[in-house]
Amino acid sequence: MPANLKLKDTIATTADQTLWNAIGLPLAQAAMESSLGLALVDGSGNIKYGTPSFSLLLSLGGDLPGRSLIEHLETRFRLDEVTTRRALTSDAATILELTHHRAQPPVVLHIAELNRDERVVIAENVSGDTARLLSATDGADIDSLTRLGNRSLLNTVLEDWKSTASGDREPVLILMDLDHFDVVNKKLGRPVADELLVLVADRLKRAIRNEDSLLRLEADAFVVLHPGKHGSPAPEAMAERLISLLSRPFRVRAHQINIGASIGIAKLNHGTETVNDLLPHAKLALRDAKAAGRDTYCTYYD
Repeated sequence: MPANLKLKDTIATTADQTLWNAIGLPLAQAAMESSLGLALVDGSGNIKYGTPSFSLLLSLGGDLPGRSLIEHLETRFRLDEVTTRRALTSDAATILELTHHRAQPPVVLHIAELNRDERVVIAENVSGDTARLLSATDGADIDSLTRLGNRSLLNTVLEDWKSTASGDREPVLILMDLDHFDVVNKKLGRPVADELLVLVADRLKRAIRNEDSLLRLEADAFVVLHPGKHGSPAPEAMAERLISLLSRPFRVRAHQINIGASIGIAKLNHGTETVNDLLPHAKLALRDAKAAGRDTYCTYYD
């Protein structure tokens, strides 16, 4: 990950004035509804401020100010002190994966430099194929704006599916394209459009199942990868839920923004015979959804 990837390339969430002063009001407002956890950490690794979500995700409990994040990660997650201290003193953005010892999803920490003596630490749950593969990446597979996996990680997951697909699994690729996003970009500008994408990503993350993986393909295109295990809910039901979710208004700065989504679905062994064809076939289905008037979904299969 580039050394100049600073706080401006990460996302934050808090309503607290302390962090508003530290990171700027627009970023704080843009992710008010986020389920991410955020903390401000000093140069010694002590927590200066942390949101309730941060405490919950890292199982901290109690008052956070003055607590040593380094000691907690070593005790709770068995992350060695050298690794944590190096991440908290680096001027480059860093990603750490934490594995619970109980049957809970892994937690990923995104650490970015705020100034010489302070770091912002963002915590999020990850799941599905994304969780398993993140530990093998160096950050090149992460979209710097939304902190989702990018096209590179998508290719990695699809390659993995080639070797793991079996008779009881029918992997599904759901491709989403935001309706009217180009209008937002042109009329309100790139900064507002970027903040909207962050909110969209966070809203989608809270809607998918643990076994699913959410990625940003490009611009305003997102992908949900579902391993397609036997007994899983129908992808059409998920598409309907995602469309409903994205049809709700977004609040970005002083603007109420109404968009929507068009979705294309491809499913292995249902008109799609190889993993390599999942994305091209989903694109064809997405084209049909747009032609049908947008704000709907189409499948490549009957």
